[in-house]
Amino acid sequence: MRHGAIAFILLRMVLYDEDYLIKADEFITYYRNCNRKSITYDWIKEHGHLIRYNYIKPCDYLKVVDEVYEL
Repeated sequence: MRHGAIAFILLRMVLYDEDYLIKADEFITYYRNCNRKSITYDWIKEHGHLIRYNYIKPCDYLKVVDEVYEL
């Protein structure tokens, strides 16, 4: 982030059968400003980017990285 690199978190929501990509800077801001030790599902839906599932690539996060970071 400080050195021009991209950083993100891949998060698997087993209960909802969903995968999300969360930008590291958004997660760090949340972590520093929140009094909780867990992330709410609503926050994940609002700030995360859903990774679509398909049979060939069950977790095709690179497509989402390209969209989020405009690579």
